[in-house]
Amino acid sequence: MAIKKKKTDYFIGIFVLLLFILFTFYNWSLSDNLDLYLYRTSSRLAGSEKQEKNSVVLVNINYQSIRKSSQESASPVLNLSDLIKKLTGNGVKLIAFSSPFEANQSALALKELRALSEEINAYPPGKKSPEFKEWIMATIDKSSTRIAADSLFHDSLKNGSNIIVPVSDMGPEPVELGIIDYLNSSNIDPSFIKRNSIDKLTFPYPELLKNVAGSGYLSHNEKRQSDDLSFSIYVAYKGSLVPSLALRMAIFYNGLKPAQVEADLSRIVIKDNVLPLINGRCVPLSGSEYQIKTFTYKQIMESSKEIPDLKGKVVIIDIKDGNSKSGHDAGVIARQFNDIINSNAVSRALFMMYLEAFLFVVLIFFLISFSSSKGFIVRSVATLALILIVIAAVIICFSLLGIWLKAANIVLGIAVLYILLSIKSQPSSALKKGSETSRILGLNFQSQGELDLAYEEFKTLPLDKETKDLIYNLGLEYENKNLPEKALELYIYINKSGGFRDLDDRIPMLRASDYSSTMGSYGDVEESSVLSDSSVNARTTVGRYKIIGKLGKGSMGLVYKAQDPKINRLVAIKTIRFSDEFDEDVIKEIKERFFMEAEIAGKLSHPAIVTIHDVGDDRDLTYMAMEYLEGEDLDKFIKKGNLLAVRAVLNVISQIAEALDFAHKQGVIHRDIKPANVMLLSNGQVKVTDFGIAKAISSSKTKTGVILGTPNYMSPEQIMGQKVNSKSDIFSLGVLFYQLLTGELPFHGDNLSGLLYQITQVKHSSPRSYNPKIPKICEQILDKALSKDPAKRFRTAGEMANIIRMLGEKMDQLRARKEAAE
Repeated sequence: MAIKKKKTDYFIGIFVLLLFILFTFYNWSLSDNLDLYLYRTSSRLAGSEKQEKNSVVLVNINYQSIRKSSQESASPVLNLSDLIKKLTGNGVKLIAFSSPFEANQSALALKELRALSEEINAYPPGKKSPEFKEWIMATIDKSSTRIAADSLFHDSLKNGSNIIVPVSDMGPEPVELGIIDYLNSSNIDPSFIKRNSIDKLTFPYPELLKNVAGSGYLSHNEKRQSDDLSFSIYVAYKGSLVPSLALRMAIFYNGLKPAQVEADLSRIVIKDNVLPLINGRCVPLSGSEYQIKTFTYKQIMESSKEIPDLKGKVVIIDIKDGNSKSGHDAGVIARQFNDIINSNAVSRALFMMYLEAFLFVVLIFFLISFSSSKGFIVRSVATLALILIVIAAVIICFSLLGIWLKAANIVLGIAVLYILLSIKSQPSSALKKGSETSRILGLNFQSQGELDLAYEEFKTLPLDKETKDLIYNLGLEYENKNLPEKALELYIYINKSGGFRDLDDRIPMLRASDYSSTMGSYGDVEESSVLSDSSVNARTTVGRYKIIGKLGKGSMGLVYKAQDPKINRLVAIKTIRFSDEFDEDVIKEIKERFFMEAEIAGKLSHPAIVTIHDVGDDRDLTYMAMEYLEGEDLDKFIKKGNLLAVRAVLNVISQIAEALDFAHKQGVIHRDIKPANVMLLSNGQVKVTDFGIAKAISSSKTKTGVILGTPNYMSPEQIMGQKVNSKSDIFSLGVLFYQLLTGELPFHGDNLSGLLYQITQVKHSSPRSYNPKIPKICEQILDKALSKDPAKRFRTAGEMANIIRMLGEKMDQLRARKEAAE
């Protein structure tokens, strides 16, 4: 048992491994969020929130503040020119703009002058208007100011070749210059560049771009917000790599050109500075902080002295236009620049994924080997310890190696495995504690003759040799009670793996006997009077009938082939020994009911109902003489691989329904329609047997507690002890119809109570789920016949027979048309 349990634990472990390996290749929010949390926690602990070197100063400018500090006719560009001069004079090393320049001021001035010319040509009389003259002069002044401001701005750029401007993937149609700052990308797979290329870049106007030190890419949505782990370090464009604005600033800061910088997917080298990358992106350690000083435009312009905080620094000018902020946050660019020059990034080599998978496998199987046989507390402590070890490994990798170990799937996998092993062990524990109780209860029930209850208890035990012995002995007792059908069920249950005692021989012998029929099968007749029942071994007659051989075993006795000597007619003799099944104080009452029901059934004269010739007593046996039939009961045709054709099934069911309709009109309810009680003759005719027998014995409890009858075919109202009428036979016929079509019962249960619950509460599955070729109308007929509510079933069995017969005729017509067409 320990080996089997261990094997099951390993199967669970393999399932968990495969599940989380699958999650590795798909975005799973829980895993991503946990990785994010471990990343932040570990990197903060690793960095200890240390203050890294900061080389950036921010200058915030707002157009409104510019206009307030300038003359009314002044242009904002004129103020940028003054600002650049001021910053250059304070010894800044590099100036970068966080917003792209979409057009130069000279171009705008020319547009205004052209508009003015059109206005003058359109309105010549306006020369006499003073207001018109004032408007003309104002426009000319404004345009002149723009041109002058543009000239001054370009002059300021010429005087300081330390300005980096952004290029963007937004804005108007791209400006193609032919000169772009590309990185050295010889070490990167061209397929990566092709897959990650953008369609366009929008550059500043040529007059500006030729006077600056360089340009860098700035995506319109590139922001390092609180939930971002990384940022772009370059962008692929037309087969090459364009550095990001922050990287371009770092390259200039180190006195290099972009072409001198080697870039690949795992790192980028800037002089002696190696910046680790993860698939071409920088993942900074979030534990580091930068004290970034910020100035306003007014503070810079109004300062009459040198500003020490500017000397040797990188200045990022952040321009805000009215109520709308430019598309980029200068603070984000500043932090990215500092991360790059400080090499503040974590690395993650391609082999890390395989290392994590290996670690996952080792920890999963260690947990199974160590704790699967342990108790709840030990298993819980071991699981918690493994999770803490994994988290500690993440922190150590960050702090000592600068490597990002993704451990979310490992932690979650260990937790899921712990839960599954705990759930699995819980029932095992409960089973272990309850096994002895179930064994004692089962033996107690068996000693009292309650064999069915004993079997239910034994089935809860682990199916080891001891349990098999208990159930085997119970099966022998069923055989002694002349209940081979129940014995066979037990033997099959304990012989699943084969080879237990003599069951490999005993099971086929029991199957060979048509024990389940109350009449028996007429297929194999023993031409001998030597019978298996020891008490009748010496019998050669039953009543006046001469025994020829045994036909089979019924639910309460043997069935013989016999001859009526008076008229030399073959008959089938069904025998019942009531003393074997019922207490003496009720036998007389049961016999009286039996004779009364047999008399009523004997008056049923219908082609599809077996004829009863005689009933009587012979010493301890009660017998019923019926017409002898050459054929087989329907038990043979409910097994998969031996099912009848749908058309043949319709013929059988319609005949049974007609027989039931006839009996119902005579006031007789069958109560036990099942495959064993229907004979199919060689000519296709059907014979229904055992009318009224179930009613005669249904209200009395047997000595053994064994249920007489077949619960699989009982209607809900029969099970619940309600009044039974013709609708109950319709339900049972529906079960038989379903089984003949599919080879499956519509209701199943692990035990008797489960089966009864299914019949009374759960809707049957579609028969087409077993055989899609079954006509849809058959499914509709079954739904109606198997309705839990008797009022929703067919009004009569005759109504059901008519519909099925019409369906059969329709199928015959379709087949005839098809054959004629061929």
